[in-house]
Amino acid sequence: MSSKKKKSPSQRGKWSRTKGANAERAVATLLTKDLGVTIQRKLGASRAGGSDIELDSHSYIDDRLVMRTHPGWSIEVKHHKTIKLEAWWSQTIEQADKEERRPLLVFRRDREDWQCMYLYDGEPVITDYETWMALNKDNKI
Repeated sequence: MSSKKKKSPSQRGKWSRTKGANAERAVATLLTKDLGVTIQRKLGASRAGGSDIELDSHSYIDDRLVMRTHPGWSIEVKHHKTIKLEAWWSQTIEQADKEERRPLLVFRRDREDWQCMYLYDGEPVITDYETWMALNKDNKI
């Protein structure tokens, strides 16, 4: 017999919130490293119904900060065992519309790499994080 006790619903909920917060911190750390500016998760975003992370409309050209003409990103972060893309994308779009920013869903399944879903020419596309970052830095999205 296993000595492992089943977790109560409140223990599972706490574990899930911790996993989500860790995922948001991981994405904020990636963005900070790749963009050279400090990016932090928005505390209380889940209670308020807003995006997990906002990325302002900045770009890096010739090693200097240049304002872009379009709004920044409203970023929703998900890290789950099971991918629920349709529901996550709907949530991402709704939040971006409220914040008047572009939608970006950064997600991953357990033990897999980060993926990004965003609008390109008005259509949702999915790429790996590195491709999204390269396109974003090169002003191609």
